[in-house]
Amino acid sequence: MSNNTQPIKNYNLAMRMIHWASGLMLLAMICSGFYMVSLDRAVSYKYNIYHIHKSIGVLVLMILIIRIIVRLSSKIPQLPNEVSKIEQIISKLAHFILYAGFLAVAASGFLMADASPGKAVPLFGWSLPNLFGKSKDLARTLHSIHVVLPYWVLGVVGLHILGAIKNIICYKTYKFKRIW
Repeated sequence: MSNNTQPIKNYNLAMRMIHWASGLMLLAMICSGFYMVSLDRAVSYKYNIYHIHKSIGVLVLMILIIRIIVRLSSKIPQLPNEVSKIEQIISKLAHFILYAGFLAVAASGFLMADASPGKAVPLFGWSLPNLFGKSKDLARTLHSIHVVLPYWVLGVVGLHILGAIKNIICYKTYKFKRIW
């Protein structure tokens, strides 16, 4: 086999970097989200955390779009032969759900902030232009979505991590090399 036709064994560097950066950003967003809503309105820095959360959220949305483009344009390593067909289907489904979930959380947060009357979406000190108009009702609906979806995404992330641990334990040849 020539080098051009050999199967690839791991994700390309861009995919690996985006994977781990996304995981860290998800953790930061969820922690900051839980923390900011737990603060009393009288806490002086509460809304500073909201601005940081929204700014990082805009970055997450941009990185997610880049991640999807990179993912669609990259060669993806095959799962080891030891992984059954049903596990392969579950893996693909879980990855699709993760992408869709991340996109739904980030988009609902951005659109909620964009629709909130009297407020612009912040991006580290700048204000992004309003893209879709202001609507208190739409902002409330998007808020309801935005506060529930992260729990679902966390659940799927937990299953993703458990699946990786299971594969490391059950398939001794299957290591983090594909994504590390």
